Amino acid sequence: MAGQSVPLVGKGREGWFFLLFTLQFCVYTGLAASHAHSVGGGGWLATFVGVLALMPGIIGLSSVSSIVFLEGIAMLSERYLKRRYEEGKAEGEARMSKAWEAWLKRRMEAEEAGEDFDEPPPSHQNGK
Repeated sequence: MAGQSVPLVGKGREGWFFLLFTLQFCVYTGLAASHAHSVGGGGWLATFVGVLALMPGIIGLSSVSSIVFLEGIAMLSERYLKRRYEEGKAEGEARMSKAWEAWLKRRMEAEEAGEDFDEPPPSHQNGK
């Protein structure tokens, strides 16, 4: 597909990427200016040229670290939420199994005693 780029940041995280990239870009540019000023003899032109020379590295570092940070957090969050979902699902299934076993036991006891048993099954009980 000509003319289309591959998105590097997940949908919905573009704003966070821009914010993180901008913050890092400003910090790294400030550090580069400080370095270029001390190395270049203190003149504004030498400082400017020194920062320009470091700009590709600043942009690359800001971009890559922002992507890694945002996508890493997303990956870890997804893994955590999936694990919590699976744990909750297993707990719910165990709870329902115990409820069915208890209901069947009460029903069998009522039948053995010749009593009516009109308690709804666990799948029809709301709020329990």
